[in-house]
Amino acid sequence: MRNWRSLLTLAIMAVVGALILYVAVYLVFIDFFVRLWLFISLELEGYFWLRLLYRFIFSGAITLFFFAIFQFHFWIASHYLGLNPTEDALKDNKKHQRFDRFADRFMRGSARVYTPISLVMAVVIAVPFYLRWEDALLFFFGTSAGLVDPVYGNNVSFYLFSYPIYMLIQKELLATAILVFVAASTLYWLEHVFVPNQGKAFALGAKIHLAVLFGFVVAFLLWGLMLDRFSLLYSTAGEPIFFGPTFVDLRYKLPLIWLEIVVVFAIASLLIFHVFSPRHRSKTPLIIALSAYGLIWGLEKWDLPPKLIEQFIVKPNFTK
Repeated sequence: MRNWRSLLTLAIMAVVGALILYVAVYLVFIDFFVRLWLFISLELEGYFWLRLLYRFIFSGAITLFFFAIFQFHFWIASHYLGLNPTEDALKDNKKHQRFDRFADRFMRGSARVYTPISLVMAVVIAVPFYLRWEDALLFFFGTSAGLVDPVYGNNVSFYLFSYPIYMLIQKELLATAILVFVAASTLYWLEHVFVPNQGKAFALGAKIHLAVLFGFVVAFLLWGLMLDRFSLLYSTAGEPIFFGPTFVDLRYKLPLIWLEIVVVFAIASLLIFHVFSPRHRSKTPLIIALSAYGLIWGLEKWDLPPKLIEQFIVKPNFTK
């Protein structure tokens, strides 16, 4: 009886496997081989394989790159920079051994957690590159257009091939920098809480590491603001008369973007200065900088100033 059941199970599995194989061959491999034979007949087999594998090569390289970034910073945070034992723990042999034992357990345990997390985050970050691999190829192999835009003086090919991929890379790098900064901060905090006999303050190495990561966040944020300048060239406010930047875009919105860049840089510098300051510093400059950023942000979102500029500066024609 058992033999019949085993044979029946094997038969069902064989039928299901045959159906899956048939569907795979019919829907995937037939089309694949037909295209391959076509390109071989045209003596373009190399182009066929490049066309097929470019997206996997590019997205795979991006995945490995971001995985290495995540893994490196997690490894640094868990092995070297986050531990800050007290002098009492270093002098007392028993406390020192207890500190070393907990630190070693934390290092081994955290590696089992942050390695798969690094891989998952790297795959998520690389998905847009997989979907837009053709834009990446144009970025690397696009040629000069021979025309220059009259506003910023860039070659037109910059807006065709470079600007789209810059926008994609900026968003991905900013998201990556924020993730690494938050994750490393969390790891340092966990080390500080769960490993016993540590000082109240973070170690100097941890502060420097977090400051560098925060610097990357600010740098990518400023790069995004710099790229926002080029978005003014795609303004539709002048339609149906013309397409492109208006007087308001170049004389009102563009200066606000530059002011925002300066203020964001000032805020980041003040924050880092406060972290490394040996004594308590006045928060007045930081409050002023934050207030200035809030004012600039409000002016960017407020529709009244552009309307007033259009009404009293752009539209009047005193020659008539």
